[in-house]
Amino acid sequence: MRPDLLTGGDARGDGQALDGPAPGLPVDPEAGGGDEQGSAGPAVEVGVDAGGERFVPRWASYGRNLAVGRSYTMSVPSNDNWGAGDPDGKRLTDGIVGPFYAGGVTPMYCLGWDDGQVVDITVDLGEPQRCGGFRIHLGGGWPWWDALKGEVKDTVEVLTSTDGEQYSSAGSFDLNPRRKDLPINLMLPDEETLGAYLFDLALPEPIEARFVRFHLTAKRSVCVSEVQVLDQIRSEPFDLRIALPDERPPGSGEAPKVLTPNGRPVPAPQAQANSAEPLGEPVLDPFRISVLA
Repeated sequence: MRPDLLTGGDARGDGQALDGPAPGLPVDPEAGGGDEQGSAGPAVEVGVDAGGERFVPRWASYGRNLAVGRSYTMSVPSNDNWGAGDPDGKRLTDGIVGPFYAGGVTPMYCLGWDDGQVVDITVDLGEPQRCGGFRIHLGGGWPWWDALKGEVKDTVEVLTSTDGEQYSSAGSFDLNPRRKDLPINLMLPDEETLGAYLFDLALPEPIEARFVRFHLTAKRSVCVSEVQVLDQIRSEPFDLRIALPDERPPGSGEAPKVLTPNGRPVPAPQAQANSAEPLGEPVLDPFRISVLA
């Protein structure tokens, strides 16, 4: 079983894959690991809350992209590896984001730079605007590092200016996000890797800027398909409830209900009494059966 399924997070601890069973899970002493009693830690009793803060996923919402169609400059021109390039000088702000895969056709949507190159991509928004966050779609190139495994060594810092002369740092992108930090409304590729990704940098408070500079330090052959400047990035708790909420009015004394296979609410005691078999679904009551007959 994958470690992230055992821990509820991703497969990384401190940037490394987990070794051995998750804490609290029983182990086979003959298979190695654990202590002499065959336990990797305190026993976990099924159905008992072990305590700790409950993890709640987050839903991301993105505002207006202020950089679409805007002009930009580059301190180092793009290479043409695997079809990369920017013949019209518009690719990075054309609104087209490349795939979340590395290799294949990905470079054909991108600009590319080589290991060791340091590049400044400076976008002119035309006038000072309130900026709430930034995004950059970045990946390989080669090698095809997986961001979810903590493999990405490239760095990207964002700097902003109102006059194009004096720049101040707005922060750096986290290019190795943990699985739990990804928004719940993101659909990962089938094999659940991130060889390329549209990375976020949300600001705690909006800042005023006309010029936005993406300062990229490449540690491999790297591809960038798009840079974005957003008026806001919102991240809000989004609880994935498995059970239906209890709809009984507080203090009503009404018996809890369950749903029959066709979606009709039935009081729980009746559903249990009408159960077709010990572990089966609750069946329809006699009135409903007579109607069907």
